[in-house]
Amino acid sequence: MLRLERGKYAPAETFHETRAMSRTILPGGIVKCEIGDMVLSLSPQEDRNLADLSAGALVKLIGIEGNRLATTLHARLGKVEKIQRDRERRAAPS
Repeated sequence: MLRLERGKYAPAETFHETRAMSRTILPGGIVKCEIGDMVLSLSPQEDRNLADLSAGALVKLIGIEGNRLATTLHARLGKVEKIQRDRERRAAPS
């Protein structure tokens, strides 16, 4: 389930089971991509073009993960700062 807003949810999209995948670079430069039972034979240029198309998704994933890590670190730093302030208050002479 996906939370749309407070109290509103929608079913999450489901996908078919992940298939086995492999990528083999042959001595002549041809690249064989196997996904399940399907085999693609790509020229070196086609392989580079496919990599360019995939790069956008990779950059997006890096951004999402970076934001997740930054949010986690920010929350943890806030907790550490609170602990530090509490200790300083207790240690300060009255």
